[in-house]
Amino acid sequence: MCSESLTDTYNLYWNEDDLTMKQSEILLINDVISRHIASGGKSELIQEDWDYLQLHAALYINSELSGIPLSMQPKKPGRGLVQRLKGKQGRFRGNLSGKRVDFSSRTVISPDPNLQIQEVGVPVHVARTLTYPERAFAANLPWLRALVANGPDAHPGANYVQQRGAPHKKYLKYGNRDKVAQELKCGDIVERHLVDGDVVLFNRQPSLHKLSIMCHRAKVQPQRTFRFNECVCTPYNADFDGDEMNMHLPQTEEARAEALILMGNKSNLVTPRNGELLIAATQDFITGGYLLTSRDTFLTKGEANQLAACLLAGPDAAMRLTLPPPAILKPRRLWTGKQIFSLIMKPNDKCKVKANLETKGKNYTGNEDMCVQDSCKCLNSV
Repeated sequence: MCSESLTDTYNLYWNEDDLTMKQSEILLINDVISRHIASGGKSELIQEDWDYLQLHAALYINSELSGIPLSMQPKKPGRGLVQRLKGKQGRFRGNLSGKRVDFSSRTVISPDPNLQIQEVGVPVHVARTLTYPERAFAANLPWLRALVANGPDAHPGANYVQQRGAPHKKYLKYGNRDKVAQELKCGDIVERHLVDGDVVLFNRQPSLHKLSIMCHRAKVQPQRTFRFNECVCTPYNADFDGDEMNMHLPQTEEARAEALILMGNKSNLVTPRNGELLIAATQDFITGGYLLTSRDTFLTKGEANQLAACLLAGPDAAMRLTLPPPAILKPRRLWTGKQIFSLIMKPNDKCKVKANLETKGKNYTGNEDMCVQDSCKCLNSV
């Protein structure tokens, strides 16, 4: 009688949640036990029902119990409370510690020494998909109209327009985009593509400490991988043998401001654990700096100008450089690598950087000289 009733229960609640079905079975078995006791049933039958009740109460908690007799095996396996909590797909690891979110992307990482340490190169394919809700006002209205006219396929463009007071968003892939652009007014929200300078969060899993996720500035590039400067590998513990990283695009001005101030790449150059420098020159940068500033490194005017011209990039493209006078005049004019390094520290006379890169040697002389260990006149003072 008990097994027939349970079959009916399964048929009745086949589309319900596992826990709901298990609770129904427990209530049903309780009802069967009550009727057997009221009708004066045999003690063996009541004991069998009681054991069956204990089994289902235990399966309600943990559905993976071992040692269940074949005659009492449940016909349909379910998920108990324990199964909902434990494991990668459980509540803790699946829904609390790690969550699937919108406005995020993930791809392979590559090195790019030409990017600044706070920049991350974003593929244009990702930039067309990730959007930021920009509110229109008088100053940015012409720019947003141009983005709306470009639509979702051309970068920079826009995917949706939420007109003020309208219940639905307009998808810009279809329809007359020029008409929508002309009707754009202050207060409307344009979901525009990610563009250069946008604030993004960059993360490499496993996120073991605070610096595993930091804020960068986006720089849209035509490649298919995320790119960033190798000097920032240490806090992420990243290498370029196939590692993947995540990028999130904050959706409000408050989130952007908090990310930039609290999680900014330049605000976390040292670890809060012990003050150790994390974002610093590594590998090729150290080797290049050593070779450039060696005592026997001399550069012709063309080589010195070429290295100096490498400083003219990005926001410093229009910067004026003051090349120092050559260190050697005869038989030909030559500049030392140390002079070029000094130029990096102080590119022109208007620069307010004041750094003394000279150290005292052990030759006990009052005059400056070029000592063998590069100690006294090791670098030009700047």
